[in-house]
Amino acid sequence: PRSSCVSRAAEGTAGTAAAVEGADESLLPELLDLAADGGSALEERLEEVFAQVSPDDLASLRMKVADPQAADHLAAQRLGDAIQMAMTRRLTDAKNVLEELIQEADGDVNLKIRKMLKSVESPLPILMVLQLNIGEAQASADGERLQVLMHISTVMQEELEKKSSRVRGMLNKLLRIEDENIRNNILRDQLTPVEVAGAPGGTPLMAAMVPPDRLAPAIASLVQEVDRQMVAVLGPDDEGRYETMDRIRQVAKQARLIIGEVYGQGLMDTFSADLTPAFHTLMSYKARNRPDAGATATEEVSEAKNAGDD
Repeated sequence: PRSSCVSRAAEGTAGTAAAVEGADESLLPELLDLAADGGSALEERLEEVFAQVSPDDLASLRMKVADPQAADHLAAQRLGDAIQMAMTRRLTDAKNVLEELIQEADGDVNLKIRKMLKSVESPLPILMVLQLNIGEAQASADGERLQVLMHISTVMQEELEKKSSRVRGMLNKLLRIEDENIRNNILRDQLTPVEVAGAPGGTPLMAAMVPPDRLAPAIASLVQEVDRQMVAVLGPDDEGRYETMDRIRQVAKQARLIIGEVYGQGLMDTFSADLTPAFHTLMSYKARNRPDAGATATEEVSEAKNAGDD
């Protein structure tokens, strides 16, 4: 089903977003110069830096390719073709790696996955191929293959989470879980303060594993990073972009209610206000596509402040 594919896309993109976040300057000008010069230098350089090409670079390149009037339109087309060829090669390699993991599933597949993740330049091609194979196994009702693929997916996500902060790791885990009750249990466990030490005078020192004031900016950052990558891959108008953001929004809605239960109305309202800008694009899309397209701006703002409550 499309919702399951979007769910896997969300978790896969979230799991790799942090790696791209560290890129501090665009590679696009350099690659466009090499594309304009022609020759083999472009392909050679692209092989070296492929994993560092950011979603922003891809989005900017897409705009140049779509604009025949752009000064570097031809170079952009040449670069776009080179990136497509590089990705195709990596997807082919990823398919072979995945089949090896499936064939060796009876052994210590967890160890093999950890070694594989250390050896590849980026996990994204493997995650893409894995998600495609999971969809095909679901469509063909191949239960045995699906079980193996889901196990590989879970282990890969857990390994990627180990490289993330505690808050980001929790969000990635929540995006993998379909059961709302399980998500609630995880959020309540992580957001509820517990005694961590005894202060002088006998007053206990309380702290939460994930404080609300860290969760809101982490969700906002995740929405921004995932949306940038989804736009670069799918384009700005694809429904999958908004379905992915809406999945993150569902987690935010659950977190908001638990923060209200644990900390009270004040912190719940602060949490909602901090997330309002992050979901503005999604809520505007929802307002445009309602059956009653005349929904007022006031209604839209109200929904956004509640992390998108319907």
